[in-house]
Amino acid sequence: MLKRIGLVCAMLAAPALAVPSVPGVAASAEPSDEQKIVCKQDAKLGSRFAKKTCKSKAQWELMAEEHKRAAKELVDRPKINTCNDGCHTD
Repeated sequence: MLKRIGLVCAMLAAPALAVPSVPGVAASAEPSDEQKIVCKQDAKLGSRFAKKTCKSKAQWELMAEEHKRAAKELVDRPKINTCNDGCHTD
């Protein structure tokens, strides 16, 4: 019961504690496109539950670029022939 009373008091006091707007200063209500948060669900192997990961759009793009760069390095890496006498080149 006391928790409910405290919750109601907090809800009523919240508008009074809000910072008043200053005339002439525009409030940025909406973040820019790069700052918007995007959440994705990742299915984990061996689990029925997906993991939710939230990052800004810029962070998702940076991570995708890093993954592409790492994959390209793996593909373009010099190949080493480790065959002993059993290798045949035709």
